[in-house]
Amino acid sequence: THRLAISPESAGYGGKLRTLYGFEVGHLMDVRKAGYLKGGPANWQKGFGLFYVGKYNATPHAVPVEDDGSFVVEGRRYGEIKRGPKGQFMQKDVR
Repeated sequence: THRLAISPESAGYGGKLRTLYGFEVGHLMDVRKAGYLKGGPANWQKGFGLFYVGKYNATPHAVPVEDDGSFVVEGRRYGEIKRGPKGQFMQKDVR
């Protein structure tokens, strides 16, 4: 759907609670280059998803991407979708 959202749903059975997540991970496209979008993207959000995986669970995390291409992961801002010499995103401090 090109939206950025996490939707949890919990259910209990046998004294245990289980939570399932629906995860829409957004998009990373340049919508100006999508010729099939006549009126532009109606309700799309730029972003991507991460999962923090533990021994017994996985926690989803939605990461919005700003108009300039920057985003924040674990307190650090990465900017303008520029890459370093080895292909990694360039890092900036949020502070």
